[in-house]
Amino acid sequence: MTGQPGGSGFSPRDIHGNARVALGSLLSRLRRQQGLTGQQLGRLVGMSQAKVSKIENGVTTPTPHDVERLARALHAPDELVADLVDRANGLRDQFTDWRLTAERLASTQQALAQDEERATRITVFEIGVVPGLLQTTEYARAVLGENTAVLSGIDPTLETRPAPSAVTVRIQRQEVLEDPHKQFDFILSESVLSAMVGGPAEMLAQLQRIRDVSALDNVRIGILPWDAELAFPPLHGFHLFDDRVVVIDLISTTVVSRGNEDIRVYRAVFDHFFARAATDIDPILDRYMFRYADAARTAAAPEAAP
Repeated sequence: MTGQPGGSGFSPRDIHGNARVALGSLLSRLRRQQGLTGQQLGRLVGMSQAKVSKIENGVTTPTPHDVERLARALHAPDELVADLVDRANGLRDQFTDWRLTAERLASTQQALAQDEERATRITVFEIGVVPGLLQTTEYARAVLGENTAVLSGIDPTLETRPAPSAVTVRIQRQEVLEDPHKQFDFILSESVLSAMVGGPAEMLAQLQRIRDVSALDNVRIGILPWDAELAFPPLHGFHLFDDRVVVIDLISTTVVSRGNEDIRVYRAVFDHFFARAATDIDPILDRYMFRYADAARTAAAPEAAP
């Protein structure tokens, strides 16, 4: 393999594969030291012999939970167990790229719904649009319609209207808000409120929706004001599902990471923003509701003239 000048000659995939093989070799060595076959170890931890073999040979990427189960069953010292689990976490510090396409507008909503169903704490930060869990149907239709319109400019064969399934799934996702066993934390940059999506009437309904959801016992909503003093600028939105996965919204794609370090960073970023957000959101919402009410009256005035 030819490397880049001054580089190691290995791609990130090569490095990831080597780390996976090294972890599997350590587990295999521990098993042999205990005098166990792969089948016997599998029975101890409730895994098939085939899965144990794939982990030991670096064919598959094990979860940190699987690695801990194997290491504990092999009577590894606590320090070694912690090291092996850290290695497994390192293997998961990879981004999954959800490239934006018209077909994926609906599938992305379904993937988010699955994460929301599994999580007990859902944390959302947005700088551009109202989060999907807070959107009205008309707002969701307008946002997804704009996404589809942009995509159709890239690929003229695509339809310019939003996929009805994407809108439907996005609204259906909101049922999760009714689960009292889940905690929801939202931060909206004030820019979210100032960006008119649809028309002024749609924005009035959307602002009222935010107010209504904020009254739920299991929901906290903060608004990051224009004049908030921040250590660094908010660059993009993201979702955290427990401390298990972070979903990061970028312009052309959505990326997903299950790496512990990425999750720690985004949790710290969210906490920094929340500490500077206004949690008494009614005065800010009122200000924008007056603005959109005036805009709605102005838009209706020519129609009322004789």
